[in-house]
Amino acid sequence: MELENIELSHTNTEKTEFVSKSDYKKRFTFWMMLFGIALVVVTCSLLINYLVFYPWKNNGKKFSWSSEELIAFIIVIFLLLSAIIFCILYFWITLRVKYNDPNQNKYIVGATGFTGGFTDTIGVGSFGVITGLLKATKSIKDDSKLPGTLNVALGVSALIESALFVGAIKVNTTTLFVLVGAVIAGTFVGSLFVSKIKDPKIVKIVMGVTLFFVAILMILTHPQVNVINTSDIGDKTSLIDKPWRIIVATVVFFFLGMIQSFGIGLYAPAMASLSFLGLDQQVVFPIMACGSSLCMLPAAYSFIKRKKYLQLTANLIMIWSIFGVVAAFLLVFVGLQMGAGMDEQMFNSVLKWLAITVIFYVSISMLTEYYLIVKRTKKTNI
Repeated sequence: MELENIELSHTNTEKTEFVSKSDYKKRFTFWMMLFGIALVVVTCSLLINYLVFYPWKNNGKKFSWSSEELIAFIIVIFLLLSAIIFCILYFWITLRVKYNDPNQNKYIVGATGFTGGFTDTIGVGSFGVITGLLKATKSIKDDSKLPGTLNVALGVSALIESALFVGAIKVNTTTLFVLVGAVIAGTFVGSLFVSKIKDPKIVKIVMGVTLFFVAILMILTHPQVNVINTSDIGDKTSLIDKPWRIIVATVVFFFLGMIQSFGIGLYAPAMASLSFLGLDQQVVFPIMACGSSLCMLPAAYSFIKRKKYLQLTANLIMIWSIFGVVAAFLLVFVGLQMGAGMDEQMFNSVLKWLAITVIFYVSISMLTEYYLIVKRTKKTNI
């Protein structure tokens, strides 16, 4: 099986060092125990979702086995099984190799993962937030491994996040499947290029420039700015009513999948592009969530195969981001919104301004570092 030998086929120059069989068993047991605890918490959250949150979200209507709700439930099960299978295979394969970042501060990185999972669930995003926190705490020194770390670490929590919410929002399944497929294809193609990049300057300039434009898009789509709003050019829950809408969206999402390989989040550009194409902003969320989560899996394969990621960092973020997702769902959606009647729009508005600030910070930091590296290189060559 090719996956079993994935760690043997690294194309970079790093030396692969293996742990002993006893250490491997201890490692595997430890991480799977943490994942098992996370799954128990997720299962409880899903029960709360279907028994409490779903009826509230749908004006008292309880979950039933109608064709539409059955399709949504099947998608939920598929997302959960994908998360479980990926996580088991990931730990089974990668824990045989010694960490390439053994000196990481586990508490800081774990807290970073929790924060990223939390902010992603409430619609702010995780890539920019986690990148900003990793940079601010100096938890990552090699930026060429940043895209791989993000794609490997956040796929599982994104799948679980999608499972929690995909059944609560109605969206045309054909539109969902086509756009998710486009994102997955784009990410796989993009990861083939990104995983081969050895010069950190390239990652810095691409991430710096793209994140800057993502922050601009987030400002334009912010509800308090409202420059980009849903247009009336067709069905607000589907793109298949007019062929040109689904064709344009497919091309756009293929490109968005490619830039996600660089560690650029999908939320802001997806929201902007699909709003231009006439979809309701609530409908964008399950498309964005499913696309973002599923496209990380093929991307993660490429990065793991070439060992272009930080292993311990990815492990910690992977587990703790799951707890962040559940905490955000239970606290914000079930607790504050449903229980306390909190104004959802105001809460999200404040958090989105914070996310915009973080993304601008990361962008400027990346561009500044790129400039300093180029400047040092020129002085060296004189």
